[in-house]
Amino acid sequence: MRTSENKFDLVILNGTVVTMNQAFDVIKDAAVAIKDEHIALVCPTKELPDDWTARQTIDATDAIIIPGLINAHTHVPHSLLRGVGDGLPLERWLSEAIFPIERACVDEDFVKVGARLSIIEMLLGGTTTFADMFFYEHAIAQEADTLGIRAVLGETVMDFPTPDAPEGVRQGLSLAEKFIDEWKGHDRITPAVAPHAPYTCAPETIRASRDLAYKTQTPVLIHLSETKHEVDQILKKYGATPIHYVAREGLFDVKVLAAHVVHPQSGELALLQEKNAGIAHCPRSNMNLASGAAPIRRMLDKNLRLGLGTDGAASCPTTNLFEEMGTAARLAKLHHERADVVSAREIFAMGTIGGARALGMEERLGSIEPGKLADIVVVDTGSSSLEHAPIYDIYAHLVYSTAEARDTIVGGMLVVRDKRVLTIDWQRLRRQVREQSDRITLVAK
Repeated sequence: MRTSENKFDLVILNGTVVTMNQAFDVIKDAAVAIKDEHIALVCPTKELPDDWTARQTIDATDAIIIPGLINAHTHVPHSLLRGVGDGLPLERWLSEAIFPIERACVDEDFVKVGARLSIIEMLLGGTTTFADMFFYEHAIAQEADTLGIRAVLGETVMDFPTPDAPEGVRQGLSLAEKFIDEWKGHDRITPAVAPHAPYTCAPETIRASRDLAYKTQTPVLIHLSETKHEVDQILKKYGATPIHYVAREGLFDVKVLAAHVVHPQSGELALLQEKNAGIAHCPRSNMNLASGAAPIRRMLDKNLRLGLGTDGAASCPTTNLFEEMGTAARLAKLHHERADVVSAREIFAMGTIGGARALGMEERLGSIEPGKLADIVVVDTGSSSLEHAPIYDIYAHLVYSTAEARDTIVGGMLVVRDKRVLTIDWQRLRRQVREQSDRITLVAK
């Protein structure tokens, strides 16, 4: 007689499981059994119960089974602005290129199409969770829900009019509260409030964002200490450097995910550690905008909640987190002129369990362990993929030689199978992207 205990929804068989658990166990010829959206069992395939059954199986022979990647900072509609403003530093890039196009072109349709394009790219690249800050965030939530990805989404608040809050900051905060009320409690969507940055948010805006997050028990997403110019500007204006400034206004009374943190000043990393704040390191965006190299060795040594983000495609060519991992490792080595400054395992951790810690979700995500949500990726290393042969160090292979997922699973549901997204009409999306790019081209001229 078969027991219901050993009836699974999905079983992945015969792969090498990179668990990213506390012991960093790597299990060869292993199986992962999934039931009710969660991981039920991780073991060698031969140790599966004799009476196990599954509604669906995936053969992962010659493949690596990894936790779903976590993109800790994005602006997903920026896939429609890929390469815009190239060659400008952050302040001019925003004021001369990005903000003018956003004012002229960003509406709900723009956001939906751009989000759809980025989310598909992320799913194909093995990302199962992303954190986003933008406008019309409810439209991004709808796309994320439809496409089957997990997301932490922050409605952006600024002191001046924005595309969805033309009346200014009060309207922006009202939209953020409405968005949170609409999506709070969703299985895969976590709403948040996103005061854009210290240079676009006055003290009262920072405090109001904090109060809203506290009232609704939601996180705050914010850009912090991205450039030297920002540090000097905020110090001159408010008498404190960016991280100390927002701390003075009480922002760290709630859960904060800080993007970039390229130029932390004296005592600021210790403050982020004390407040359990998350950090999203965005090396390719920082390089593209000449913002600098974040001190990730110091962050890792302090055991900070450090994840990886791609930022938006306007300042970073893709939302592929495998590419971000390789760049993070190489940038750290170049910056410190030390080949051993960071290991491939540490970098891969930043893209998985580190990202989960940055989001405050490490109890649910980031590793392949029984009880956690079944966000899992299968990477093909078979004979058809020449770049995958041979493999000596599995972490180095994942960080430096991997670019895509074969299968992507979110909450036990297959959303990518054999490198094909199962939830999208490709031809319709191509038409929509062309229509949006024609609008943007007219404005850019």
